[in-house]
Amino acid sequence: RCLPQLNLSYVACDHFGSTFRACYFLCQKGHRRIGFIGHLVTHSSSVAERVRGYEEAMQTINPECAVALKLNVEDSLENFEAVFESYVSLRQPTAIISSSHLHAPTIMRVLRRMGKAKDIDLMLYDNEYALAEDFMEFKPYIIDQQPRLIGQTAAELVYRLAFENGTPQSIKLRENLTQVGGDCDALPGRRF
Repeated sequence: RCLPQLNLSYVACDHFGSTFRACYFLCQKGHRRIGFIGHLVTHSSSVAERVRGYEEAMQTINPECAVALKLNVEDSLENFEAVFESYVSLRQPTAIISSSHLHAPTIMRVLRRMGKAKDIDLMLYDNEYALAEDFMEFKPYIIDQQPRLIGQTAAELVYRLAFENGTPQSIKLRENLTQVGGDCDALPGRRF
């Protein structure tokens, strides 16, 4: 994560670009009512970048619904299940991007209970689906932020800074969009 106002090196997934591209991927699948579930923007720079990516993409895809389809909540929201069920009923998204691993299991459980698990395409970050496989009647799309590549790139950057008089830099890596396949329980699935 970037630490704003500190000129430090960092390596991360391109949070803005990954969410922006995920919206357009879902749009190409026929979705215009793409919801976004996530933490409050103040949570971290990565969350703020994801929200900005969603907002910018939706300004082109479906500007009249962009604000209404975004649900940012506290991690500790005790009544998230009721809030999410109301959100689905009122806003009627056809696809949802969830940027919160804490909420992914509840999202899947509520969609299943509402009978919408097969009607709403769900896109999760990394392996959040593994937290709630018992609830899955569908195979979600995954924004694979490539954590191993992030670690490897960070180690290489630290080495260059420590031993090769490297210069500080900020590196943003591109995600892979995948879909969890049939019996597959690990990435990568099909790549898009």
